[in-house]
Amino acid sequence: MKTLPFMQHSTYETTDFEDLQVAASAWDQEYTQLSPGQFFGSMELTEVGTTQVMREKWGRKMRYRGVGIPGGYGFALPLGSTNSVNWLGSSVEQTSVVMQSPYLEAQLVSDDTWDSLVLSFPMEEVQAILIALSGGIDLSHRLHGNLVLNQAKADRIKRGGLSLLQKTKSCSPKDHAVYAAQVDQFKKQFLWTLLESFNEFLVPSPPSKQGIIVQKATDLALADFPEVLGLIDICTNLGISLRSLHYAFQDVAGISPATWLRRVRLNQVYRVLKNSDPMETKIKRVAAEHGFLHLGHFSNQYKQLFGHLPSHTHRVN
Repeated sequence: MKTLPFMQHSTYETTDFEDLQVAASAWDQEYTQLSPGQFFGSMELTEVGTTQVMREKWGRKMRYRGVGIPGGYGFALPLGSTNSVNWLGSSVEQTSVVMQSPYLEAQLVSDDTWDSLVLSFPMEEVQAILIALSGGIDLSHRLHGNLVLNQAKADRIKRGGLSLLQKTKSCSPKDHAVYAAQVDQFKKQFLWTLLESFNEFLVPSPPSKQGIIVQKATDLALADFPEVLGLIDICTNLGISLRSLHYAFQDVAGISPATWLRRVRLNQVYRVLKNSDPMETKIKRVAAEHGFLHLGHFSNQYKQLFGHLPSHTHRVN
Protein backbone atom coordinates (compact mmCIF):
# COMPACT_ATOMS: atom_id res chain seq x y z
CA MET A 1 0.00 0.00 0.00
CA LYS A 2 1.40 3.37 -1.03
CA THR A 3 2.04 5.77 1.85
CA LEU A 4 0.45 9.18 1.40
CA PRO A 5 2.68 12.25 1.95
CA PHE A 6 2.26 14.37 5.04
CA MET A 7 -0.32 17.09 4.38
CA GLN A 8 -1.62 20.05 6.34
CA HIS A 9 -3.09 23.50 5.82
CA SER A 10 -2.63 26.44 8.18
CA THR A 11 -3.38 30.16 8.32
CA TYR A 12 -1.60 32.81 10.33
CA GLU A 13 -2.05 36.52 11.08
CA THR A 14 0.30 38.70 13.10
CA THR A 15 1.40 42.26 13.90
CA ASP A 16 5.02 41.12 14.39
CA PHE A 17 7.14 40.60 11.27
CA GLU A 18 9.53 38.35 13.20
CA ASP A 19 6.70 35.94 13.92
CA LEU A 20 5.71 35.94 10.24
CA GLN A 21 9.23 35.14 9.10
CA VAL A 22 9.30 31.93 11.14
CA ALA A 23 5.76 30.86 10.20
CA ALA A 24 6.99 29.60 6.81
CA SER A 25 8.10 26.13 7.84
CA ALA A 26 11.84 25.42 7.39
CA TRP A 27 12.72 28.66 5.53
CA ASP A 28 15.88 30.36 6.80
CA GLN A 29 14.99 34.01 6.34
CA GLU A 30 15.09 37.43 7.96
CA TYR A 31 12.55 40.21 7.52
CA THR A 32 13.39 43.88 8.06
CA GLN A 33 10.76 46.62 8.27
CA LEU A 34 11.68 49.62 6.11
CA SER A 35 8.62 51.87 6.13
CA PRO A 36 7.03 53.50 9.21
CA GLY A 37 3.88 52.24 10.90
CA GLN A 38 2.38 49.23 12.61
CA PHE A 39 3.16 46.01 10.76
CA PHE A 40 0.45 43.54 9.79
CA GLY A 41 1.01 40.33 7.89
CA SER A 42 -0.71 37.06 7.08
CA MET A 43 0.13 33.67 5.67
CA GLU A 44 -1.89 30.82 4.24
CA LEU A 45 0.20 27.67 3.83
CA THR A 46 -0.40 24.19 2.44
CA GLU A 47 2.28 21.53 2.84
CA VAL A 48 2.21 18.25 0.94
CA GLY A 49 5.28 16.28 1.85
CA THR A 50 8.20 18.64 1.19
CA THR A 51 6.20 20.77 -1.29
CA GLN A 52 4.73 24.08 -0.12
CA VAL A 53 2.06 26.30 -1.67
CA MET A 54 1.69 29.58 0.20
CA ARG A 55 0.04 32.98 0.01
CA GLU A 56 1.85 35.65 2.00
CA LYS A 57 0.85 39.27 2.57
CA TRP A 58 2.18 42.21 4.53
CA GLY A 59 1.40 45.89 4.80
CA ARG A 60 4.76 47.65 5.07
CA LYS A 61 7.81 48.10 2.89
CA MET A 62 9.95 45.11 3.90
CA ARG A 63 13.24 43.49 3.09
CA TYR A 64 13.40 39.71 2.79
CA ARG A 65 16.82 38.13 2.94
CA GLY A 66 17.63 34.47 3.30
CA VAL A 67 17.53 31.03 1.75
CA GLY A 68 14.62 28.69 1.16
CA ILE A 69 13.88 25.23 2.50
CA PRO A 70 17.07 23.12 2.56
CA GLY A 71 17.37 21.39 -0.79
CA GLY A 72 14.34 23.21 -2.18
CA TYR A 73 13.70 25.71 -4.96
CA GLY A 74 11.64 28.76 -4.04
CA PHE A 75 9.41 30.76 -6.39
CA ALA A 76 7.19 33.80 -5.83
CA LEU A 77 4.63 35.43 -8.10
CA PRO A 78 3.25 38.86 -7.11
CA LEU A 79 -0.52 39.07 -6.77
CA GLY A 80 -0.70 42.82 -6.13
CA SER A 81 1.13 46.03 -6.99
CA THR A 82 4.83 45.89 -7.89
CA ASN A 83 5.50 49.62 -8.25
CA SER A 84 8.84 49.47 -6.43
CA VAL A 85 9.51 45.78 -5.78
CA ASN A 86 13.08 44.62 -6.33
CA TRP A 87 14.55 41.10 -6.42
CA LEU A 88 18.32 40.67 -6.53
CA GLY A 89 18.61 44.23 -7.83
CA SER A 90 16.11 43.67 -10.67
CA SER A 91 12.68 45.33 -10.84
CA VAL A 92 9.80 42.91 -10.34
CA GLU A 93 6.80 43.15 -12.66
CA GLN A 94 3.27 41.85 -12.15
CA THR A 95 4.03 38.91 -14.46
CA SER A 96 7.38 38.09 -12.86
CA VAL A 97 8.41 34.80 -11.31
CA VAL A 98 11.19 35.43 -8.82
CA MET A 99 13.27 32.27 -8.47
CA GLN A 100 15.64 31.15 -5.73
CA SER A 101 17.89 28.12 -6.10
CA PRO A 102 18.67 25.82 -3.17
CA TYR A 103 21.19 27.19 -0.67
CA LEU A 104 21.65 30.48 -2.58
CA GLU A 105 20.84 33.58 -0.57
CA ALA A 106 18.60 36.21 -2.12
CA GLN A 107 17.06 39.56 -1.26
CA LEU A 108 13.68 41.08 -2.02
CA VAL A 109 12.68 44.66 -1.23
CA SER A 110 8.90 44.98 -1.35
CA ASP A 111 6.49 47.82 -1.95
CA ASP A 112 4.46 49.24 0.97
CA THR A 113 2.06 46.36 0.38
CA TRP A 114 3.03 42.88 -0.72
CA ASP A 115 0.81 39.99 -1.74
CA SER A 116 2.33 36.90 -3.36
CA LEU A 117 1.90 33.26 -4.27
CA VAL A 118 4.96 31.40 -2.99
CA LEU A 119 5.96 27.90 -4.07
CA SER A 120 8.68 25.60 -2.80
CA PHE A 121 9.57 22.32 -4.52
CA PRO A 122 12.27 19.75 -3.62
CA MET A 123 15.45 20.01 -5.72
CA GLU A 124 15.45 16.35 -6.83
CA GLU A 125 11.86 16.58 -8.09
CA VAL A 126 12.49 19.83 -9.96
CA GLN A 127 15.56 18.44 -11.69
CA ALA A 128 13.82 15.17 -12.59
CA ILE A 129 10.75 16.95 -14.01
CA LEU A 130 12.82 19.42 -16.06
CA ILE A 131 14.97 16.62 -17.49
CA ALA A 132 11.86 14.65 -18.45
CA LEU A 133 10.12 17.65 -20.00
CA SER A 134 13.17 18.90 -21.92
CA GLY A 135 14.21 15.56 -23.37
CA GLY A 136 17.21 14.97 -21.14
CA ILE A 137 18.53 18.48 -20.48
CA ASP A 138 18.80 19.73 -16.89
CA LEU A 139 18.01 23.45 -16.89
CA SER A 140 17.63 23.75 -13.12
CA HIS A 141 20.78 25.92 -12.93
CA ARG A 142 18.77 28.71 -14.58
CA LEU A 143 16.20 28.87 -11.79
CA HIS A 144 17.68 31.81 -9.92
CA GLY A 145 16.73 35.38 -10.75
CA ASN A 146 13.73 37.27 -12.11
CA LEU A 147 11.87 35.77 -15.07
CA VAL A 148 9.12 37.87 -16.69
CA LEU A 149 6.37 35.77 -18.28
CA ASN A 150 3.63 36.83 -20.65
CA GLN A 151 0.34 37.82 -19.02
CA ALA A 152 -1.58 34.66 -19.92
CA LYS A 153 1.03 32.30 -18.49
CA ALA A 154 1.48 34.30 -15.30
CA ASP A 155 -2.30 34.43 -14.75
CA ARG A 156 -2.63 30.69 -15.34
CA ILE A 157 -0.03 29.86 -12.68
CA LYS A 158 -1.57 32.23 -10.16
CA ARG A 159 -5.08 30.82 -10.69
CA GLY A 160 -3.78 27.28 -10.30
CA GLY A 161 -1.87 28.00 -7.09
CA LEU A 162 -4.70 29.94 -5.45
CA SER A 163 -7.16 27.22 -6.42
CA LEU A 164 -5.02 24.61 -4.66
CA LEU A 165 -4.94 26.71 -1.49
CA GLN A 166 -8.70 27.13 -1.58
CA LYS A 167 -9.32 23.41 -1.98
CA THR A 168 -7.21 22.46 1.06
CA LYS A 169 -9.35 24.55 3.41
CA SER A 170 -12.04 21.89 3.29
CA CYS A 171 -9.98 18.90 2.23
CA SER A 172 -10.79 15.83 4.34
CA PRO A 173 -8.25 13.04 5.03
CA LYS A 174 -9.97 10.74 2.54
CA ASP A 175 -9.27 13.33 -0.20
CA HIS A 176 -5.54 13.65 0.53
CA ALA A 177 -4.53 11.27 -2.26
CA VAL A 178 -6.54 13.25 -4.81
CA TYR A 179 -5.14 16.54 -3.59
CA ALA A 180 -1.55 15.25 -3.56
CA ALA A 181 -2.00 14.23 -7.20
CA GLN A 182 -3.33 17.71 -8.06
CA VAL A 183 -0.32 19.34 -6.39
CA ASP A 184 2.00 17.07 -8.36
CA GLN A 185 0.23 17.99 -11.61
CA PHE A 186 0.39 21.70 -10.80
CA LYS A 187 4.12 21.38 -10.11
CA LYS A 188 4.69 19.86 -13.56
CA GLN A 189 2.56 22.49 -15.28
CA PHE A 190 4.41 25.27 -13.49
CA LEU A 191 7.85 23.93 -14.44
CA TRP A 192 6.67 23.36 -18.01
CA THR A 193 5.65 27.02 -18.17
CA LEU A 194 9.16 28.05 -17.06
CA LEU A 195 10.69 25.68 -19.60
CA GLU A 196 8.53 27.12 -22.38
CA SER A 197 9.70 30.59 -21.40
CA PHE A 198 13.35 29.53 -21.55
CA ASN A 199 12.70 28.21 -25.05
CA GLU A 200 11.26 31.59 -25.95
CA PHE A 201 14.63 33.10 -25.02
CA LEU A 202 13.38 34.76 -21.87
CA VAL A 203 16.43 34.82 -19.64
CA PRO A 204 16.21 35.31 -15.86
CA SER A 205 17.75 38.58 -14.73
CA PRO A 206 20.86 37.80 -12.62
CA PRO A 207 21.82 39.82 -9.52
CA SER A 208 22.56 43.39 -10.61
CA LYS A 209 25.55 45.53 -9.70
CA GLN A 210 23.26 47.83 -7.69
CA GLY A 211 21.82 44.89 -5.79
CA ILE A 212 25.28 43.65 -4.90
CA ILE A 213 26.28 47.11 -3.64
CA VAL A 214 23.19 47.32 -1.40
CA GLN A 215 23.86 43.85 -0.01
CA LYS A 216 27.53 44.50 0.71
CA ALA A 217 26.82 47.93 2.23
CA THR A 218 24.19 46.41 4.51
CA ASP A 219 26.55 43.63 5.58
CA LEU A 220 29.22 46.20 6.44
CA ALA A 221 26.75 48.34 8.40
CA LEU A 222 25.77 45.32 10.51
CA ALA A 223 29.25 43.86 10.92
CA ASP A 224 30.85 43.67 14.34
CA PHE A 225 33.20 46.66 14.11
CA PRO A 226 34.38 48.61 17.19
CA GLU A 227 32.10 51.45 16.08
CA VAL A 228 29.22 51.91 13.67
CA LEU A 229 30.44 52.67 10.15
CA GLY A 230 29.24 55.82 8.40
CA LEU A 231 28.46 56.16 4.71
CA ILE A 232 31.95 57.41 3.87
CA ASP A 233 33.49 54.43 5.68
CA ILE A 234 31.23 52.08 3.73
CA CYS A 235 32.14 53.71 0.42
CA THR A 236 35.84 53.43 1.28
CA ASN A 237 35.46 49.73 2.09
CA LEU A 238 33.55 49.06 -1.13
CA GLY A 239 35.77 51.26 -3.29
CA ILE A 240 32.88 53.30 -4.67
CA SER A 241 31.79 56.93 -4.57
CA LEU A 242 29.04 58.30 -2.33
CA ARG A 243 27.07 59.09 -5.47
CA SER A 244 27.29 55.46 -6.63
CA LEU A 245 26.10 54.30 -3.20
CA HIS A 246 23.15 56.70 -3.32
CA TYR A 247 22.13 55.64 -6.85
CA ALA A 248 22.31 51.94 -5.89
CA PHE A 249 19.97 52.37 -2.92
CA GLN A 250 17.55 54.55 -4.85
CA ASP A 251 17.44 51.99 -7.66
CA VAL A 252 17.00 48.92 -5.44
CA ALA A 253 15.03 50.27 -2.46
CA GLY A 254 13.69 53.68 -3.45
CA ILE A 255 15.16 55.30 -0.33
CA SER A 256 18.49 56.88 0.58
CA PRO A 257 21.33 54.75 1.97
CA ALA A 258 21.21 56.71 5.25
CA THR A 259 17.49 55.95 5.71
CA TRP A 260 17.91 52.29 4.74
CA LEU A 261 20.88 51.67 7.06
CA ARG A 262 19.26 53.50 9.99
CA ARG A 263 16.11 51.41 9.64
CA VAL A 264 18.11 48.21 9.30
CA ARG A 265 19.92 49.04 12.56
CA LEU A 266 16.59 49.86 14.24
CA ASN A 267 15.42 46.39 13.23
CA GLN A 268 18.52 44.93 14.87
CA VAL A 269 17.59 46.74 18.09
CA TYR A 270 14.03 45.44 17.74
CA ARG A 271 15.25 41.84 17.59
CA VAL A 272 17.50 42.22 20.62
CA LEU A 273 14.77 43.85 22.72
CA LYS A 274 12.13 41.34 21.62
CA ASN A 275 14.29 38.37 22.60
CA SER A 276 15.91 39.64 25.81
CA ASP A 277 14.91 39.80 29.46
CA PRO A 278 13.81 43.35 30.45
CA MET A 279 15.34 42.75 33.87
CA GLU A 280 18.78 42.02 32.42
CA THR A 281 19.00 44.19 29.29
CA LYS A 282 18.90 47.98 29.24
CA ILE A 283 17.39 49.73 26.24
CA LYS A 284 19.93 52.53 26.36
CA ARG A 285 22.85 50.09 26.15
CA VAL A 286 21.32 48.17 23.23
CA ALA A 287 20.61 51.42 21.37
CA ALA A 288 24.19 52.64 21.89
CA GLU A 289 25.63 49.32 20.69
CA HIS A 290 23.82 49.87 17.40
CA GLY A 291 24.93 53.47 16.95
CA PHE A 292 22.03 55.36 18.57
CA LEU A 293 23.72 57.54 21.17
CA HIS A 294 20.94 60.06 21.84
CA LEU A 295 18.17 58.13 23.61
CA GLY A 296 15.44 60.70 22.87
CA HIS A 297 16.15 60.77 19.13
CA PHE A 298 16.42 56.98 19.11
CA SER A 299 13.04 56.54 20.83
CA ASN A 300 11.35 58.90 18.35
CA GLN A 301 12.87 57.12 15.35
CA TYR A 302 11.94 53.72 16.78
CA LYS A 303 8.32 54.73 17.42
CA GLN A 304 8.02 56.28 13.96
CA LEU A 305 9.18 53.04 12.33
CA PHE A 306 7.40 50.40 14.43
CA GLY A 307 4.42 52.34 15.77
CA HIS A 308 5.38 51.96 19.44
CA LEU A 309 8.20 52.80 21.84
CA PRO A 310 11.14 50.44 22.43
CA SER A 311 9.91 49.84 25.96
CA HIS A 312 6.77 48.22 24.51
CA THR A 313 8.82 45.75 22.44
CA HIS A 314 11.01 45.01 25.44
CA ARG A 315 8.05 44.38 27.69
CA VAL A 316 5.94 42.28 25.29
CA ASN A 317 8.28 39.40 24.41
